[in-house]
Amino acid sequence: MDEVQLGRLNDVYAKWENRAPDVANGTSRDVAPSSERNPAWKERFAAAAPDRPKRSATKTKSKRKQNALVRNDPFPPITYRVRIPLVTSDTIARAKFSGLCCERCTPLSRNQSCDYEGGYENILQIYLSYDSKFFPCISFCYGRQVPRKHPILNEAVLKATRIEEAVEKEAEENLETIDQIKKRAKKLIDGMASSTSGAIIRLAGFVLFKLFNSVTAGIQVHRGQMEMIKAAADSNVPVVFLPVHRSHFDYSILTFVLFCHNIKPPHIASGDNLQLRGISSILRRLGAFFIRRKLANESGETDKLYKAILQEYMTELLQKNEHMEFYLEGGRSRTGKVLPAKCGLLSMVVNAVASGDVTDVLLVPVSISYDKIPDMGLTSERLGVEKTKESLFSALRGTWSVLRGSFGEIRVNFAQPFSLEEYLDNQRGYFDLDEEGVPRETVFSLGTHVLYTADHSSAIMSPCLVAFLLANKYREGVLVEELRSSFVWLCGELDKRDRPLGFDGPREKAFAHGLSILKPFLDDSENDTIRPRKDVSSLLELTYYSNQVISVFLIDAVIAASIHSLCFSWLVTEALMDSSSAKFLFQTKLLDTAEELCSIFRNEFVFNLPCTMQRTVLADSLERLVSSGILTCTQTSGGSNNWGLDDGEECFAETSYKLVASKENLSYLSFLHGTIGSLVESYWSMACCLPHLIAEPMKEKDFLRYVQTFISKRVEESHCSYAESISLDSLRNSLKYFMQEGVIEMSEVSPTYVVLARPKSPVKFVQNFGSFKATWL
Repeated sequence: MDEVQLGRLNDVYAKWENRAPDVANGTSRDVAPSSERNPAWKERFAAAAPDRPKRSATKTKSKRKQNALVRNDPFPPITYRVRIPLVTSDTIARAKFSGLCCERCTPLSRNQSCDYEGGYENILQIYLSYDSKFFPCISFCYGRQVPRKHPILNEAVLKATRIEEAVEKEAEENLETIDQIKKRAKKLIDGMASSTSGAIIRLAGFVLFKLFNSVTAGIQVHRGQMEMIKAAADSNVPVVFLPVHRSHFDYSILTFVLFCHNIKPPHIASGDNLQLRGISSILRRLGAFFIRRKLANESGETDKLYKAILQEYMTELLQKNEHMEFYLEGGRSRTGKVLPAKCGLLSMVVNAVASGDVTDVLLVPVSISYDKIPDMGLTSERLGVEKTKESLFSALRGTWSVLRGSFGEIRVNFAQPFSLEEYLDNQRGYFDLDEEGVPRETVFSLGTHVLYTADHSSAIMSPCLVAFLLANKYREGVLVEELRSSFVWLCGELDKRDRPLGFDGPREKAFAHGLSILKPFLDDSENDTIRPRKDVSSLLELTYYSNQVISVFLIDAVIAASIHSLCFSWLVTEALMDSSSAKFLFQTKLLDTAEELCSIFRNEFVFNLPCTMQRTVLADSLERLVSSGILTCTQTSGGSNNWGLDDGEECFAETSYKLVASKENLSYLSFLHGTIGSLVESYWSMACCLPHLIAEPMKEKDFLRYVQTFISKRVEESHCSYAESISLDSLRNSLKYFMQEGVIEMSEVSPTYVVLARPKSPVKFVQNFGSFKATWL
């Protein structure tokens, strides 16, 4: 090649380099369009050949990305309209497994192998092959393994020996013919039983896939947990899923998760309030069977025929190895806390195993956590507004509001399955079977095990942590930077206590995400200050999120309130004057006071597993306060001389604790005490209002309204710091507590009347609860 040709070739290369992007530096050189490079051409041909519109950069980028996926990934991920969350858990490589079953009651189940190191994945991100790229959602849902045939048990239930005996007994008691009772039995089972359809389940899976992609940022499940549940479902033993109930979404989310992982959908116990025209038939084909809220008939007595049919139907389902799902709490939680167990359905499962009709059942506690709760009307119900009866119109209105919403991320956690037969074998020495089956106390203990495990394996989302800080530590406002640092500290506390977080990644992004969810309940920020709104509705919404964290610090809060009760006079005198003054507390007295407070709030919380000594759990909390430097453990002689020793001789040495009135110590104890401050206020207000019943009994509804008015006046006069203590749920629980203590009596006829049984008792309770009211600083 001569020099002339080489020079021309270099000129060509130079022109192409000017047009090409600079790959090495990651930049692109701007090249003028042809019309600007040749203005004469534009003047001549502008009218005949106008410039072509520029191609959309988004489409070009999307096309290149799709081509890259097709070339490099044989199974490209297909997602539709997924709103990418600010904080996602897709990148977790190793995640702690939480929710192991009880080591004392089910040691063999506890030793079963589990995948403790699996990460979380978004089930809305599906992986498909080439032949499914045109209709990915349809192909995915059609490819799920759903049984085509499901057992129809109506006839088998009616022919069972238990039902025939119940029919004869019912006919004898009511003086009716056998045929009349059989017709009523047939009507009952036809209105109860499900009629599951595989085609309808696949169709529902497709609809839910589209719905969840539209209104959520993802549904995260633990890969190790799903492998564990698959192994349980393939073990030829029926599985009963027992979720914590927070939303109407719970039904569809759990079924959808199992559907996506090729696990047979369970039969779901639904209340008869959902038996709506046009909807109930669809729910039946999705696996729902309808039950009454109460087993009592119109006269208030137990409907023995209905109870026998329900028992036989559930037993038949378990014998056919059909999975089941129901909610131990009965209804949805209006407060965000786990409700006490209602063991009606659980007792039927327990009786089926205890009587030998069913060999074994695997119980699986489940928790579903939401960034933002989808349900409406919970706050108004807590203020005393009557619950709206379900109807077709309300269902459609709720569906429309859901379609217009955005609810962030959802996290589903499955605890370790455990054998019901093993649990009952370990309890055989504590109960005997009778005509009613296993005693109610044993069933309630089992239900408490399940709810405690589900609650402590529940993922805590970022909005809940932010709400917890605002509701209990920064009620009067806080700077954004200080709130962010407290959020990071709180995340570290949860890690220390082995409680799972519902997010991953930088804590700052999680904090911003949680703050954005709670924005409707906060005042407009001034000078970077975050302040909760003071209206009751906003505070109730805030405490709903906050209560999902309260179980983490619950025992510590009880200890803090007990310290306050024992040091009340010292706190309002010496501690205010001298920050170096100290107070000594005997361990025995402190634990006795803490146990008393746990007994008061027994209708509010599950403090510990039934097989664990409550005093031991409280003592562990004291050790945490000692290790954190809040208390100092000392050894002090004391106690009463019950051994006949001479005066001056030491009877025994008792452990005591020293509390120094420093600002840091009192501030931390005040923070812990504040987590149950609104409940103390509710119970104290109820005790103050009980003397109003001396004049005459009142209807329960009217009396609760009277107590709410009393609290509202105290809030308006700035005598009450917890406006959320007006919540109807806590007032009902306090009323139940006073009834259990024999202070009041409730009439059994409707409408229910409240009668004061011991007129002098309220004064004692007012003084007792008053010592637990927070006055730290």
